[in-house]
Amino acid sequence: MVDTTKPYLVRPLLVEQPTWGGDYILRYKQFQSAFPAREKKIGQSYELYGKTVLSPLPDSADPSFLPVDNGDLHPGTGDVPLAALVSLSPGDALGPVNKDRGVPLIKFTQALGNSYQLHVPPPGNARWKPKPESWFYFEPGYVTLGVKNRDLVPAYKRACLNIESAVRSLGAAVQQKTLAVADARAQINKLISSDNPRDYVNVYEVPRDTLIDLSGGGIHHSWEEDRDRYPLGNVLYEIQEDVADSDSTLRSFDKGKMFDDGTARPVHIKDYFANLDTDPSRNSLSALTKKPEGTRMLSTDRYSLDLLVLQDTGTLKNKDSYSHLFVKEGVLLVQSKGGVITVGQGHSCFIPFAAGTVQLIPKTKRATVLRAYAE
Repeated sequence: MVDTTKPYLVRPLLVEQPTWGGDYILRYKQFQSAFPAREKKIGQSYELYGKTVLSPLPDSADPSFLPVDNGDLHPGTGDVPLAALVSLSPGDALGPVNKDRGVPLIKFTQALGNSYQLHVPPPGNARWKPKPESWFYFEPGYVTLGVKNRDLVPAYKRACLNIESAVRSLGAAVQQKTLAVADARAQINKLISSDNPRDYVNVYEVPRDTLIDLSGGGIHHSWEEDRDRYPLGNVLYEIQEDVADSDSTLRSFDKGKMFDDGTARPVHIKDYFANLDTDPSRNSLSALTKKPEGTRMLSTDRYSLDLLVLQDTGTLKNKDSYSHLFVKEGVLLVQSKGGVITVGQGHSCFIPFAAGTVQLIPKTKRATVLRAYAE
């Protein structure tokens, strides 16, 4: 039965990433038994998005509480699509502010490396849709973030164009079977070593519990990898607009990656540099790091984020919005007028707007919770 007065556990959607994922997410959620193969690498866990599946189970520790299968409902479980709650009553499910715009995308991510990219072009751009996003680091990480110097941007662009030209021409030779893919990759790597786009951007080590806010504009960013110093890669909670990458991700440099068949992911160098924000006051880790104000970590036009540290029972009131809770540490009991659930570390729950005031009761000495909402 669809009920907008009770909290629901979220069945996460786990996304395999054989080249840049890991086992951190499985261990954090204690899902190893569901994925016993050691080579299984999970890059992302979708904790909230338009196709989220909600579970009626009362406890995330229940052995039958598992990720969704390829985004599908588990038969015979009583699972409820978030879309069904919204269809029943958008206002009761999401609140008056969000009833016509849905929910953001929330992901738990472990990533080793990524392309150089930006989101959020200026308003009125006909090709690209804005995708504001923010990151909260669970472990120390390693990133490129912003350009070093706006005077170096022309050289940065030339380097990207030269690499893209080489990837296209060498890839064509691989597809025509006149060049081995290993030889093509070797030539690309040699070119990158002679003029690396990384030379034109800032490289930072990011401390644990840092919140980086990229929601405000077209700032360059990339997750980096250093398997010796950062074997976990970048482990973070992401909150962002739920927009497809193909509509929102402008890439300038994919680090010369080429698939075995000679093809490569598209890059958008012209659009990237047309929308790149080179204002020196915004191109630094300090400028993009948000400092909490009390429990409030972040507030944007699209989403807000609070960090709650609970040692005793607390009260949470949905003012104008649903709430999404992700338990970073400990075990939390969530009780509303419609029901009660227990949420363990690494798991999340959705509280419809109509659930009203809920009680948050830590079942461990302390529970640390990320609350996302939009008001």
